[in-house]
Amino acid sequence: MSENSGNIMTVIDEDGTERDMEILFTYHSEEYGKDYVVFFTDDKEEDISAAVYTEKDDNGGELSEIESDEEWAMLDKVLEEYLEGEDEDEQ
Repeated sequence: MSENSGNIMTVIDEDGTERDMEILFTYHSEEYGKDYVVFFTDDKEEDISAAVYTEKDDNGGELSEIESDEEWAMLDKVLEEYLEGEDEDEQ
């Protein structure tokens, strides 16, 4: 389960522990018909992770694991393009 408030997403794990994650970006894949969220874990920008996001209501949704190597490869490419765009914006 997750709640999204601006760029911060609160994730509640199986143990009921809440953790805030900073959302880097979201992406919809026409090829896979899924929405993805890419985020920082544990307040460390070098710990970037991603998950499939399924919206449940106005206040949140569910995160699930990315199931295939092909999806990870697609997201790696999207992340690389995103980071290249960020580098250009800083110049």
